[in-house]
Amino acid sequence: MSTQPLGQTPGPSEKELDTMLVKTSPTLFDRSKTEAAFLTRMLEFRRILSELPAKPTKPCLVFVKGDANAAPLEQRVIGKKLTVGRGADSDWRLEVARQRLSNHHFRIERSGAEYVLTDLDSTNGTLLNEIPHRIKTSRLRAGDFIHAGGCTFLFIAGEAG
Repeated sequence: MSTQPLGQTPGPSEKELDTMLVKTSPTLFDRSKTEAAFLTRMLEFRRILSELPAKPTKPCLVFVKGDANAAPLEQRVIGKKLTVGRGADSDWRLEVARQRLSNHHFRIERSGAEYVLTDLDSTNGTLLNEIPHRIKTSRLRAGDFIHAGGCTFLFIAGEAG
């Protein structure tokens, strides 16, 4: 079963990513919009990693920003699965000002060696990175940003991420 959206290819290796980041310059936005968005996202990923008190050793989700009751850079280890929403039975329960986050908004679940993001039929949908449409399910990679209910989260793969 493939959970990767059509047209999405695997990300670059760490070495390729480092090479791209080194080449980043003021001409960043002269690049294609997709490449520029990817590089900007990877720079933000690296910045957030550097601000964490300790580099996560296990796959986790980091709250980046939004109108919720979580502190910036608050983290939750994923384990086998992590459900995010306003519901009392969500693994990570968030209170949001405008209730744009559903009771059970999305889930991240381990599938073999990979982690899969699934929208749980939320009212406002779940977005991944700069993809302009709602996702139903998608494989996650280190540095992926999840946008849900006015909040932004970052997926960190742990030691490997």
